[in-house]
Amino acid sequence: MDRIISEDRQTRDISSAESQKPRAMHENGSCLAPKIKLLTIEIPKFGVQITEFKHFYDTLNSFIIHNQALDDVKECQYLLSSVTNEAHQLIQNLPVT
Repeated sequence: MDRIISEDRQTRDISSAESQKPRAMHENGSCLAPKIKLLTIEIPKFGVQITEFKHFYDTLNSFIIHNQALDDVKECQYLLSSVTNEAHQLIQNLPVT
């Protein structure tokens, strides 16, 4: 009898602990990620320093060029707003298409 009562208490303790755990998975198997506000990522500016180009290009390519939701005109506007000085002068009159 004592063993049955002990097992019953242990079962309740486990059930209680499991119900207090945050649920990571939805019943259909999809992940329930917490809703968080991410920081705004700014595209770095590029002017004339060639040492800054790789970081600029990688960031622009990842967030703008490979973004399927942006058309050519929007991509071009992001590019133009991200370059300064001579780089801006060189590309400002290029056709969008």
